[in-house]
Amino acid sequence: MSEFEDLILENEEYFLNLPYHLGKAGMADDLCDILTEFEFVEYKVSVSLLQLLIEDYDFALQSDVQIYQYKKNSLRLIQSAIRLSANVLAEDKTQLTEQLMGRLLYNQAPTIQTLLKEALRSKRGCWFRSLAPSLTQAGEPLLRTLEGHRDSVHGVAIICDGMQALSASEDGTLKLWTLQTGLCQKTLEGHNGLVGSVAVTPDGTQALSGASDKTLKLWDLQTGECQKTLEGHSDCVYAVAIFPNGKQALSGSWDKTLKLWNLQTGECQKTLEGHSDYVGAVAISPNGKQALSGSWDGTLKLWNLQTGECQKTLEGHSDYVGAVVITPDGKQALSGSWDGTLKLWNLQTGECQKTLETHDIGISRCVAITPDGKWAFSYSYGFMLKLWNLQSDVCQTILKGHSEEVTDVAITPDGTQALSASRDKTLKLWNLQTGECQTTIERHSRSVITLAITPDGTQALSGSFDKTLKLWNLQTGECQKTLEGHMGDVKDVAITPDSKQALSSSLDGTLKLWNLQTGECQKTLETPGVVDSVAITPDSKQALSGSLDGTLKLWNLQTGECQKTIERHTFLQNIVAITPDSKQVLSVSLKSVLKLWDLQTGVCQKTLEDNSRVDTVAITPDGKQVLLASQKILKLWNLQTDVCQTTSEGHDNDIKVLAITLDGKQALSGSWDRTLKLWDLQTGICQKTIKACVQSAHNVAITPDGKQMVFASEEGNLKLWDLQTGICQKTLEGHGDITSIAITTDGKQALSGSRDGTLKLWDLQTGVCQKTIKAQKTIRAYGSWIVSVAISSDSQQAVSASADGLLKLWNLQSGVCQKILEKQKGFIGNWIQALAITPDSKRVILASDVSADHTLKLWDLQNDFYQTTLEEYLGFQNSVAITPNSKQMLSASSNGMLKLWDLQTLECQATLQATFKKHNIYAVTITPDGKQAFSVSHDSMLKLWNLQTGECQTTIEGHDWVKAVAITPDSKQALSSSDGTLKLWDLQTGECQKILEDNSSVNAVAITHDGKRALSVSSDRTLKLWDLQTGECQKSLEGHHDMVTSVAITPDNKQALSASWDRTLKLWDLQTGECLSVWFGESSLNCCAISSDGVTVVVGEYSGRVHILRLEGMK
Repeated sequence: MSEFEDLILENEEYFLNLPYHLGKAGMADDLCDILTEFEFVEYKVSVSLLQLLIEDYDFALQSDVQIYQYKKNSLRLIQSAIRLSANVLAEDKTQLTEQLMGRLLYNQAPTIQTLLKEALRSKRGCWFRSLAPSLTQAGEPLLRTLEGHRDSVHGVAIICDGMQALSASEDGTLKLWTLQTGLCQKTLEGHNGLVGSVAVTPDGTQALSGASDKTLKLWDLQTGECQKTLEGHSDCVYAVAIFPNGKQALSGSWDKTLKLWNLQTGECQKTLEGHSDYVGAVAISPNGKQALSGSWDGTLKLWNLQTGECQKTLEGHSDYVGAVVITPDGKQALSGSWDGTLKLWNLQTGECQKTLETHDIGISRCVAITPDGKWAFSYSYGFMLKLWNLQSDVCQTILKGHSEEVTDVAITPDGTQALSASRDKTLKLWNLQTGECQTTIERHSRSVITLAITPDGTQALSGSFDKTLKLWNLQTGECQKTLEGHMGDVKDVAITPDSKQALSSSLDGTLKLWNLQTGECQKTLETPGVVDSVAITPDSKQALSGSLDGTLKLWNLQTGECQKTIERHTFLQNIVAITPDSKQVLSVSLKSVLKLWDLQTGVCQKTLEDNSRVDTVAITPDGKQVLLASQKILKLWNLQTDVCQTTSEGHDNDIKVLAITLDGKQALSGSWDRTLKLWDLQTGICQKTIKACVQSAHNVAITPDGKQMVFASEEGNLKLWDLQTGICQKTLEGHGDITSIAITTDGKQALSGSRDGTLKLWDLQTGVCQKTIKAQKTIRAYGSWIVSVAISSDSQQAVSASADGLLKLWNLQSGVCQKILEKQKGFIGNWIQALAITPDSKRVILASDVSADHTLKLWDLQNDFYQTTLEEYLGFQNSVAITPNSKQMLSASSNGMLKLWDLQTLECQATLQATFKKHNIYAVTITPDGKQAFSVSHDSMLKLWNLQTGECQTTIEGHDWVKAVAITPDSKQALSSSDGTLKLWDLQTGECQKILEDNSSVNAVAITHDGKRALSVSSDRTLKLWDLQTGECQKSLEGHHDMVTSVAITPDNKQALSASWDRTLKLWDLQTGECLSVWFGESSLNCCAISSDGVTVVVGEYSGRVHILRLEGMK
């Protein structure tokens, strides 16, 4: 038992207050020793006395405490590290060692190094040790981070005493904070939308907030209650200011006006008009007589608050003015604009005295001036705050810490601290008196999106949205080189097997080959578009590219030829209609191509092309004509002659609904112009116009006799209309948020489907709901609500399609579900866009919107048999890779081009045309034997390439949007992830061997080194372990609190790493499914990688930081 443990057992209260007792007894050296004793610090953190511990250091740092200055410097740094870690330690008290290592490692002070050694000895089990102090360093201007909001923080105000602050957030709340502790005292709730601005009265007792719900609210800060709601604006209120007397306030709104309010009565005293666009910023002069407003019209206006007149219009900015502030003497004002400048104005003359060129687009609401009027803050590109000297016009200090845009900043009355608000959901408190940082840690200025570790395990290369790559020494954690040259975001990076070269891909449409020893760009490979990912085979002969067009292509890196393309059509279909004889179906693509299919043979009989977008179609009862809605125009086509017979115009906005009467003589159209129009199909003349808003193409139906119409109103009711008189006969209530309607063939009943997952059967004569069918009981994938319904010709059955991709066949008399047409029986999708039952009631044809293959599928309803697929359309995906012999590199781009480069001569050896519609290649990987490559592109194709000949060997279809791909160690199979599924492909035949069902979007996938299992990570916050032989999910690993973005498997296949937007890195035991260790970053984690040694880990953050860690305690 240690000395500390004896003291704790003897008198815990005395032990916890030991620093105070030592200080009062004049035992300064002992006071210093205990505050640098890790065991004491750890115990106080473990019993939730973090703030008292920080105050212990304040006590020791007092001027009358006789401790040597160099020791006080060490105490100050330790206190800073603990305070910076407070938000993490509040969530997980066991993270003390990890946090101290990440913030103090480079400090060589003996007391700090001793503290860190004690911290290392205290750790047990598996944990992540920082090899470099990549977290915000102790002693930097950042004091602490305030967490608690669930969404972006848009406004901040500091109370007059400088001890508290109030924040406004997109989560609809305001929070009152104590700046000394970082704790939230109160949460003010009441707004019904984004709270965009906040101001506090001079006495600190009240606050005024403005929100997207068009109101302002006056709050009592002692009770947290809303005292008044000020109404009058007709749009969002995102700017508020309170008069120096605290009795009046001024608000600026997106309704282009400012309003002057009496805070005691809540009445609007004046409305100031003059701006021609949104008012986004307001400021009141110190004497309360004038106000300055900034607008999206690019101007500032100076107002006389007594008369309400505009005295001056200040012009000079070339873009939105989003921030204004008046100097304490009231003579000048500073404005910030999206044109990248700050302008200082003379309010007496209206002239611009100086312009500070920040070169940072998007200086929005973030401008503040210190109380002495000498310094100003502005937001800078790269999530930074810049502190400007207004006398010299020089940027004095740059404050880094936020991981997203800074939206507002406030300065304490004494000018010593500043509080910033950000879209990263946090507030950060800064020390403005702190001088230069003692340690500068290299980092990217924007999000780190890709990582690669050299095969020898000594270095790591990171690529970022800041357009650079950085080379890191994994032993020291130092950034050895910054590779600059790209003009756009870096999307992917790969390193040659000899660790001497690297290839990067960028949004600028180029790939660059880098010499990692010199940091020089040896060659720039020009591509027509963006390549997300590439991989090279170990023998360096072939490469696989993936782009945003959804295709995979296998390339021969010597010849530059595409060896294999797994092709399919590339246009999404969202409209389908069946001819009355049940023999044909008409489909329409987003490219306005109509195809007439033979349902027995699956052959396309006819193709009709329209020059404008086709929004919806309907076939006449005789099957001879088709009516098209193209934006505001109706077109009637003859299906036998392929001639457009009539063109009708009359709607003022796009048509979204079409229905034809049973006799084929009339048609009904519904438009976004909130009208329904009845047309004569022979003449094309509009016979009647009914004012009504129909929500979708499924939300209207005509009775078989053509005399009545049922549609779903925007109020959520069903309305029965007489088409001859145009009068609404009945309103059927009781079914909200209706998505689809169908009428029985006898015209007596109607069936409605809703987002609530139910179907309702209505009697159209009485308006009574006869039956309610609970169609969906379990929410899956995108939800359980009904997307579409169709009724059989005998009125005995109905088919419903839900948003989770299920088709259900219902008996309308009993309300019983007779059949469920499931994914494993042929449908491989999530969202069914449209469906129709053949008139003989024997088959159903459906089109899926976000399905895995975007095809038309035909089902036999009697035998529950999936008959055939009519392929036609699709949708969306980038990278670089180096051959194992380090001699060649393959790059992929968004225009479907791959280029093969000689890394020795830096010449482009071949250009491989992967896709012919300039679709992004999203991901590419090379087989371990180096002979083939697998590409994924945004046309949802996977392609297998022979890297020796450059030919595409196989084209694999089946995904909607391929986001990741991995190849088994034997090079025979590939696993791709997409729309809630993983697909296992045979690379020789191009056939899909297995489909692994996941109910969430899969973000990344990794295969174990023995090739037997795979690990996928998803947006549903889980990791899933799959058996590749059986296709079964063996385990689901839960523990992350936000989307999981990346996964890596240790070389021994026993553990895995996952990175998440909850800013944690987790180590998992793949046998037990347990989380072995957790490490916290400072913002969302985008990517992770593990070295071949199995212990060195590299993590990339959204903030631009790269963390190099070592797994300690591994058995």
